[in-house]
Amino acid sequence: PLKNALLENLAKHEQSLLYLNRRGYAPLTLCRHCGYRFTSPDSSAWMVLHKPKTLSVPYLLCHHSGYKIPPRAHADSDALEVLGFTLLGSETSGLYKDLVRDQDLAIYVGGGAQGNEDPGLFLVYAAFSPDGVAPEQVKTAMLASIGKVAASGVTAKELAKAKRQLTAGYVFGLDTVEGKADALGDAELLE
Repeated sequence: PLKNALLENLAKHEQSLLYLNRRGYAPLTLCRHCGYRFTSPDSSAWMVLHKPKTLSVPYLLCHHSGYKIPPRAHADSDALEVLGFTLLGSETSGLYKDLVRDQDLAIYVGGGAQGNEDPGLFLVYAAFSPDGVAPEQVKTAMLASIGKVAASGVTAKELAKAKRQLTAGYVFGLDTVEGKADALGDAELLE
């Protein structure tokens, strides 16, 4: 029906306007309280709000840089999963300690490697109260915390804990039908 309507307008030498749905939920993301414009750390591009049905938390993504990580089958994929757990996996993880416990900037931090067959994303997000906490302050603290790990690495103790927790999570995940299905899907993807 759309194609026919366009051809009909074209035959009459009339204009037709098509409105294309943009990627993401909101192409422009501003703080409702202070007007802060969320931009990508590596460019002046605005971040786009995504509200996927598969995640309970919306997230911001830069469509210019995207912060791509390798596909799940790549050799670095496991290291990124361990890094994600070290930074974000528990209340003793680096970002949680820095942003929630030490600086009181956020009430929750989360994220990690979102790898699949194609290059994926490494997501990092925080939930914070707008009362007196500027989004730029949280973003700066996040980048500083990640920068510490990039500069110094993780300790042997943090690495051992992450490996134990991820292994236990995998083993206990096999107790459910969904966990078994996920493991079979991962095995198929990684071959």
